[in-house]
Amino acid sequence: MLETISAMPDGPDANLTQVSGDGARVHVWAEADMTMESFWRTSYERSREELHAHWKEALERERAAYERGREAEASLVKLRAETDAYIAKIESARRMPVEYWRGPVGEGFIYVVAFTTGTVKVGQTEDPRVRLNNHQSEALAFGVGTTNYYVSQPHWNFRENETALIKMCRAVGRRSRREYYHEIGYDRAMEFVDSLSFHSAGNEDRGVVASWS
Repeated sequence: MLETISAMPDGPDANLTQVSGDGARVHVWAEADMTMESFWRTSYERSREELHAHWKEALERERAAYERGREAEASLVKLRAETDAYIAKIESARRMPVEYWRGPVGEGFIYVVAFTTGTVKVGQTEDPRVRLNNHQSEALAFGVGTTNYYVSQPHWNFRENETALIKMCRAVGRRSRREYYHEIGYDRAMEFVDSLSFHSAGNEDRGVVASWS
């Protein structure tokens, strides 16, 4: 444009050419202003969208962290409740209130003890109170409580019944030291007890001496 203007002769037409050139410059500047305005508007919109996306993402992270915190708190409350219940169960079972009488000479008892670990102990004894309290005290030393127990009536075939009870428990459960059985449960062990016969020189129908329902 400058070359065209400088090549034109002086005269009346020169002013028109100059005006025309100035108008072109104004038009170019106006277009430049519009381009800059569009650029800044676009940049502003993009920045606003990016800022909005950033805060939205931050809010979602904050909300997710809050939900995780609530879940962790709920889990902690549940764990505390379970722990308190477990401790209460152990403490309430420190001494089993075995009420029994001694049978005739030569007679004894069979028993079943269920622990909080799910383990079941079966055996025979002539003194249920001492034997069961010994088992319970030994378990408490490892933080294990008693959930249920059974003591039979006194009978003279108690050793044979213990052998039969051990055989039935061994057939369905996993054995550890001294007639402790896993994966059986108290109810299943009592089903085995119900299949036994109790013979005594005294009353044959005295039934169960002690148990928790």
